[in-house]
Amino acid sequence: MAYQRPLVGSNPSNALFPRGVYTVHPVKSSLGTSQKGSPMLTIELEVLAPEVVTDGNGVQVKTAGRKGTMYIVGTEKNLINLVDLAAVTLGLPLPPQAPTLEDDINAILRTIEGALTPANVFMMNLSAKRDELVDPVTQQPVLDNAGQPILGRERLDFNSFAILPNTIRAL
Repeated sequence: MAYQRPLVGSNPSNALFPRGVYTVHPVKSSLGTSQKGSPMLTIELEVLAPEVVTDGNGVQVKTAGRKGTMYIVGTEKNLINLVDLAAVTLGLPLPPQAPTLEDDINAILRTIEGALTPANVFMMNLSAKRDELVDPVTQQPVLDNAGQPILGRERLDFNSFAILPNTIRAL
């Protein structure tokens, strides 16, 4: 077989995680407080399947094993979103209404945490992006020799709104 140089742009380690539906697995979770003092559920997630995906350029990207974090913050403003996430998306029975807003938010977050455990998997739409690196002094994008912005590490978007309804199941 004749020698074939790899094609420019075909390095899988440079390919962006392809947008699509993935099976994810909660690795661990913790209930805490956001920087603004609101109750917050932090869930570390890992992609289980598919193991490899071909992106739009024909590059095979290893997706299984990729990890990220989902933050679910409870506030009065997004209480309806928490209720829908628990009852509609995850199909969970809601806890009885608590006497205070903060107690009710915490009860709903604990219900969600109880379902998103390492014993379960669910499906969600995932995408990724790379942000431009910014000079901390000038707050301007860092440019390469060709004048193009240099992009930072890839960041997977594990958004609770991207969980597909009624897909949670035991592992």
